[in-house]
Amino acid sequence: MVSPLAIEMRKAGEERGVMSGSAGMSGPTHEGRVRSAALSHSVMLDTADVEFIPAWISLQEADALFSCLLERLVLKQESIVIAGRTVLQPRLMLWMGDPDATYRYSGRSFVPVAWDDRVIELRSRVERAARQRFNSVLINLYRNGQDSMGYHADDEPELGPKPTIASFSLGATRRFLLKPRRKRSGFPREFALTHGSLLIMRGTTQENFVHGVPKEPKVSGPRLNLTFRYVSRASVGQSAGTDSDERSTSGSIHQA
Repeated sequence: MVSPLAIEMRKAGEERGVMSGSAGMSGPTHEGRVRSAALSHSVMLDTADVEFIPAWISLQEADALFSCLLERLVLKQESIVIAGRTVLQPRLMLWMGDPDATYRYSGRSFVPVAWDDRVIELRSRVERAARQRFNSVLINLYRNGQDSMGYHADDEPELGPKPTIASFSLGATRRFLLKPRRKRSGFPREFALTHGSLLIMRGTTQENFVHGVPKEPKVSGPRLNLTFRYVSRASVGQSAGTDSDERSTSGSIHQA
């Protein structure tokens, strides 16, 4: 039986867009340079390295993969502790990866479930695009525009000092906001994460910028996001950062 979310996939696929410049892509670039190509946009600054490929896979493949993963994956709404209160995160999630790729944040440890065959295939392709090996993936399901992700940086000790984070999106187009932590870090950026797009953050991006996915009440369709990363075994068990939702209220399992 096709799930209601899978049915909504058709609507979400039609919401494919282009990268937005409303938050600074067309603004001053004296702190670095902005380079764009037909299917790829690279924001290369002194303080960040972000590559965005709006149509990384075809619309037909994205449709098929979206429907397949919605049927195969079991995601749930996890709780976190904020200011002593237990609250539910505003999205569904699943932590997947190698057996020892445990991720800890907001006082909780997340032990990965075993790799799904289709996700393994996708991981191999993302690794080639990012030129980086990954041993884990955070999968977030934004059920509609009411689900969101607060501003945060993927800067936990497990991820290392200059992590490469590869974010693959399926479904409804959602805004991705990149905001400098300090004025000298640069200017805000905004991307429209389209159906089948890939966004890669490298270098000092996490050190100098925070990112988030705001609520968009007009968006009715679901969005599935798979954020690949490498968790260092040597750092597993150390205290990680604050959850993004806590960071947005006071304001990681992370990702866009």
